[in-house]
Amino acid sequence: KDVVFSILPLSHNWNRVDNHSACISYGGMIGYAQSPRTILQDLQEIQPTFVMLVARLWSRIWNGVAAQICSTPEGKEKYEWAINIGHKVLETRMDENGVIDLTVDPTTYLDTALKNEFLEADKQVYQIFRNIFGGRVNKAYSGGAILPADLQKNYWGMNFPLLDGWGLTESTSGCCMVQARCVRIGWQAPMMAGSNMAVKLSPEDNEILIKGDSIISSYYNNPEETSLSFTEDGWFKTGDIGEIEHDFLRIVDRKKAIIVLDTGKNISPAYLELKFTNSELIEQILILGDKQKYIAALVVPKYDHIIKIFKEKGIGFDESALIFTEVNGINTCIEVGSDLANHPVLLEMIEAEIETVNKQVSNFEAIRRFKIIYRKFTEDRDELTQTLKIKNRIVEKHFEKEVASLFD
Repeated sequence: KDVVFSILPLSHNWNRVDNHSACISYGGMIGYAQSPRTILQDLQEIQPTFVMLVARLWSRIWNGVAAQICSTPEGKEKYEWAINIGHKVLETRMDENGVIDLTVDPTTYLDTALKNEFLEADKQVYQIFRNIFGGRVNKAYSGGAILPADLQKNYWGMNFPLLDGWGLTESTSGCCMVQARCVRIGWQAPMMAGSNMAVKLSPEDNEILIKGDSIISSYYNNPEETSLSFTEDGWFKTGDIGEIEHDFLRIVDRKKAIIVLDTGKNISPAYLELKFTNSELIEQILILGDKQKYIAALVVPKYDHIIKIFKEKGIGFDESALIFTEVNGINTCIEVGSDLANHPVLLEMIEAEIETVNKQVSNFEAIRRFKIIYRKFTEDRDELTQTLKIKNRIVEKHFEKEVASLFD
């Protein structure tokens, strides 16, 4: 029997439908995590075959394991070699449209040299990642936010079956879920296999519209919201902007999240935020700039890593101001003193990291100014959603002065 790993709140629609109801339907077993702070210990204890996590957790786990492997020069070299081998193998599995069948043995069509390298990389590196998840996972899903394409590529490169889904509470959870036999980096399937759901884009602004039996017909006792949420011919307005190509769907961003500069240029904050997913220095970033002349950001560094660098370089700072909490059995820094947050060396490091991303985007999308925040954005302060996405309005209110200073 499948053992399902459950970490989302029990009231969360995705958890109710794809974990609870699914297990009742086919007789699976559910293992409940204690909290996001104990996820690694919980995975080891439960040893699931089926894991559903929000995109933020898939990213956090990958980066944490990668950091451990890369803690020595030899480990870093081994990690980079293994990831490169995985990417090479992935390229051999793509058809002319970039579509991959993850159900086929990845070594099937490899020459002897690449096959041997892949098997060695599996033994030295990929196995470490699989063991982190309990060593038995054969089905894995990501939802709640956009899964970075680079992260997809890394997981698929080591033949880990991580699939991406998209849906809403109003659609009874999943509208579309990538099938392992037909995946494409950065894209999702246009609708659930076997469903009667239809998906299309609004010709005006590329908002994703959906229709089908599992879509709500109205909001309870709220005719005004119902009227705003449906087109005249009955299509539900999801509020997400998307693209469709070769029967695959890509989510760009929430319609209401799109930043419009005073020049009229439209910018997707999610697009910029995803560029920092694999950053060694930046933990959280909030992109700002609506109705402004330029893009700015609030930045929370990876303070554990920063502290390690400062100590290695002999750079002094007020250690008595540090606040830690236990995450997965490890003391993790969640707050630092103003001396460290405003230290010129840290400012220089973060500026270089942002400049690296600025070179990858258009001039109008570049982050012109940033402010380092002295603590993490947390659920305890209502700054994160249940799926660990940043609540922009709450964070902007909590750091009102810092935001104002970015646009002086």
